[in-house]
Amino acid sequence: MCVDTATLRRFHVLFFIETGSRRVHLGGLTTNPTGPWTTQAARNFASTIEDQFRFVIRDGAGQYTRSFDTIFESIGMSAITTPPRATMANAFAERWVRTVRHELLDRRIIWNEQ
Repeated sequence: MCVDTATLRRFHVLFFIETGSRRVHLGGLTTNPTGPWTTQAARNFASTIEDQFRFVIRDGAGQYTRSFDTIFESIGMSAITTPPRATMANAFAERWVRTVRHELLDRRIIWNEQ
């Protein structure tokens, strides 16, 4: 998800959703999402989850490298990449982003990452 600020900076937000409970976990926030950054965010998330999940669904963006998938495969999860231009393949994430935009970002001026 991308968040634009009043100072014209763009922040990229990495989040994880448990589809069963609809619980959202913030994975991180950065201005420059790279492969090493997303891999470290995956390590941080994988160390905090208590339940065993079966899948991690992600899009095909370049910052999701093979090492990102390996983190989840090491704890028994399968990494699934959504097809290009198939928003319904990740409908839970798309709906959450729409809700955040409508109920928060459209009503607030975001100045910085805090």
